[in-house]
Amino acid sequence: MEAHNLLFQLKQLFKVNCGYIVGIMIGCLCCSTLYACTDDKLPLKETEVVPPKEDDDPEDKPDSLSIETTLNSGDILLNVLRSEDGAYNVTFSGYGNDFNSETNFNPALMIDVKMGTFYPTYSSYTKEDGKIELKATFVTTPRTVVFEINDAYVAKGSGEFELSRKVKVVDLGDNPYTEGFSSSFGLQFASKDFLANNEYFIPAVWYKGNFEKEGNIPSGIPVATDLSFLYREDRIPLPVVMMRQKESGLTFTLVHKDSKCETVLNDSRGVEVDEGYQFGGVGVVNWKKTDTFTAVVTYPGSDLRTGGMGRRLHPIVKDFDKHAYKVYFRLFSV
Repeated sequence: MEAHNLLFQLKQLFKVNCGYIVGIMIGCLCCSTLYACTDDKLPLKETEVVPPKEDDDPEDKPDSLSIETTLNSGDILLNVLRSEDGAYNVTFSGYGNDFNSETNFNPALMIDVKMGTFYPTYSSYTKEDGKIELKATFVTTPRTVVFEINDAYVAKGSGEFELSRKVKVVDLGDNPYTEGFSSSFGLQFASKDFLANNEYFIPAVWYKGNFEKEGNIPSGIPVATDLSFLYREDRIPLPVVMMRQKESGLTFTLVHKDSKCETVLNDSRGVEVDEGYQFGGVGVVNWKKTDTFTAVVTYPGSDLRTGGMGRRLHPIVKDFDKHAYKVYFRLFSV
């Protein structure tokens, strides 16, 4: 029943034939099986598990937070949390668990300026008719770039939500970053986690146990010791990533929705920064400073993985406002 529901949702989101989606999923399964049946000269790779750090990082400890308001979607709550200094954060809860919590590195809103990653908090919010809008004006300390962020979350029922995000470069200041920026939305099960705790699905790329011994993955493509598995949406059939916790069955589905999927000639030249990069990406990543893996939608999309094309970023120029995207996501249990 759950698989049927997923197929229906993907069909509705992308307006494509359901048989096509089934074909993609079966192809992913066959691809995984194929790895297990390839030339026996390929060495079987044991899963290498790197456990989380034992020592707590004080920088990762969140301030005291209180729930300001919530948005209900079936069994899942979106929580707007207020810190002692009046800033707001977004987390999720359901099935007796909290997601994106217990960390200052909340992946619901991340800004990457290549030379550093930032996790802004919001300064205000409004709530009306199943929708919460949050705003932030964020300075990239110790540099001086000012970003303005507008996020709108809508509850769709049955654990489903939709995020509409807009990011604008408001000011550069006298000491700006100049290498470009991207942003992402992500969901994680815990602030400390490792790859082998979960199962993953990215169409035609990753099916369930790729990094288990029986996966028999050849060298030269992503392996279990990597920290970044990010794929541009124009390199995969659908911009979808799923992540399932083995022990509990809790599952995330993230989709980059209504993408333009447009690029420009600079892309083929390997130029990292261009405002014409109007495509997203999906994947699983262990971001800088963190000690966990997160399912993400990134914008613009980057191929940050073994064998990938590298980063793609938007320019950091005053009044740049062509950074906008939508994310469909669902939290459920199977």
